[in-house]
Amino acid sequence: MLALLLFGSFSCKEKKPEELSVSAIDIRIDKLPFDTLYLEPGETTQYGRIRLHKDEIVFLDASTHRLHRYNVEGKTLGVALGRGQDPFQVGALYHFMPFLDRLDFLVTDDFTLHHFVNDSTKRSRVRLDIGFEGKSEAELQRNPDPNETAIYWPEYPYGSWNINQSGIIGEHYFLPIKTEHPLLNAYMHTAFYKQSHAMGKFSIADNRLVQMGVSWPDTYLKHQFIPNLASLSFSIAGDRLWVSFFADPNIYVYDADFRLIKQFGREGEGMQQNFRTTQTFQEADAAMQEDLDDQSVYGSLYADEDYVFRTYFPKGYGGGITRLQIYDNELLIADVDVAPRFTVLGKIGDYYYADGIVDERNEVLAVFRFSLD
Repeated sequence: MLALLLFGSFSCKEKKPEELSVSAIDIRIDKLPFDTLYLEPGETTQYGRIRLHKDEIVFLDASTHRLHRYNVEGKTLGVALGRGQDPFQVGALYHFMPFLDRLDFLVTDDFTLHHFVNDSTKRSRVRLDIGFEGKSEAELQRNPDPNETAIYWPEYPYGSWNINQSGIIGEHYFLPIKTEHPLLNAYMHTAFYKQSHAMGKFSIADNRLVQMGVSWPDTYLKHQFIPNLASLSFSIAGDRLWVSFFADPNIYVYDADFRLIKQFGREGEGMQQNFRTTQTFQEADAAMQEDLDDQSVYGSLYADEDYVFRTYFPKGYGGGITRLQIYDNELLIADVDVAPRFTVLGKIGDYYYADGIVDERNEVLAVFRFSLD
């Protein structure tokens, strides 16, 4: 079915370098000691994702759609949001995006952007505009245009999925986007990987998709097709986007208008590219869990002014091995084993924090805390 998303057709197609700029290596860290900080479970379902907001740790409960706040010692500070129609509730708790320079934060659900001043004061609630400018719906159904925003949807996390996939620069927020048009999709069309865009830039004021960019790496053209691995993680540091794709060893750096600045990276230890390929939606859908569980995949990425962190799974998410690369600028300084769910979230004070332990069965929530000083 044709996805109808927003007005306009403004995109920025960057020029892709042909080769991976392989990073130099200066391994300074062969082990990464970290502390485990347990959070008071309170009334959480222990099913969801952990994030940071200023000097607090927050748990996004995927069952109740509540936001649970903790201090850096793991003590409960309060509970907010929840699913419903009241002014301070949301339809769902998908992306959580804190502003860096103030207490405000954004929350997305299926069709709405919620802007909160704090956890009890909502500034605005803006729905996605659905419509067309440029080509008509009938025309797009017959002949999809990869530069037409109306054929794209934002990608939303689900359940306890803890990949970094959202962020804010100035008055815009950024998300992965994807088209599943019957004639232009990741399941059976080479043109999807040659022409479609992987990220969108949205206006916070009116919740419109104002620009598209970021090309799919050539890795996806070499393996036709691996749609279950056609996803990405990204992080924002300053006014730049740091992007990593599930099936590709590169890390790509863009400016806020999706102009490619540079790329670098090294393949993780034990990573294989003998991907299983599928030719139809039905084949891919049946193989989705298996593809993620037992094929090499790059996971979440986090970048700040000092370091870039990227997790990866040599034997897939279910293979029992999680590793973390750490780059100092473009220099690889660590490639180490870490705990299964380890996802670097950010820094509070002298410590980096990582998600963590989210154990619904044993009712345990925890973050990992470490320092590189």
